[in-house]
Amino acid sequence: MEMSFNEIDAMAGRISALEECIRRYGFCETVTEDVYLDEIRALESAILYNSITSSQFEVPWQSFSNEMMIRTKDIYEASIELTQRNEGGAFPAGASETENTVTFPNGVSNKVTCRIPCDCRRAS
Repeated sequence: MEMSFNEIDAMAGRISALEECIRRYGFCETVTEDVYLDEIRALESAILYNSITSSQFEVPWQSFSNEMMIRTKDIYEASIELTQRNEGGAFPAGASETENTVTFPNGVSNKVTCRIPCDCRRAS
């Protein structure tokens, strides 16, 4: 028998030894089926405990934020362009719908239809 480097290896070695004894001699008073199943459950629990740590449930917020900024950059820039056009008077007052072409930084152009609610308030 060899020395194990960690608990999982030690437990797996113990189960291998139990299985060899069971193969040779069968279950007995010392090594019952319940003892064998308890050892297997302990090994499975140790593997799960060592495999799942709290760090696997932590959200890497900075990387998430960077990825979302990359994914939404084109949409954000298009909305800025449309806002600037609106402030510059590109959309006629009272028009309910205006079609604009927006060119994204990657070279793709799309026609965007803006529906602007009509300002129904009248100056008295």
